[in-house]
Amino acid sequence: MPSTTTRQRRTSAPAVFGVGAEPVTAEAIAADATAMVPVEGLDQMINIARQLGTCVLRVAMPATAAAQTEAGEPWYVVRGARIEGERFLPLVGCNAAGYYLLAVDGRIQPATAAFLERYVIDGTAYLTEAAICNILGVVKRVHDVAATLGEAIAA
Repeated sequence: MPSTTTRQRRTSAPAVFGVGAEPVTAEAIAADATAMVPVEGLDQMINIARQLGTCVLRVAMPATAAAQTEAGEPWYVVRGARIEGERFLPLVGCNAAGYYLLAVDGRIQPATAAFLERYVIDGTAYLTEAAICNILGVVKRVHDVAATLGEAIAA
């Protein structure tokens, strides 16, 4: 199997959302979380991943995914592929080639948008204390700007 570094080079420069050197797993994300929030709709799942660093997707895994991984290919839809089960996979980024990046067994696996649209069942955002503080900080800054504008308009 190619290393994560090799796979990243093959799929062009990835934009990985909030992922450090350690492999990302759904279990590690959940263990570190303060709160879980169900996320509906693929667009929202992608936005959550961009804002919080990841969104864990529940994916119906087609039988063709293993062969695509072995061949160093991104996951794509194959008509009539049998579903072999479900996996919880962190969505951790996207790359310049337009593939979404999933953390799978300690590696980064690219997937097409069509693959995600077809096989993602649902998603969950796991909020850490740091993420919650960051969100509250953004809300406070927006509130401060709104208050300043309100004062300027009133003056």
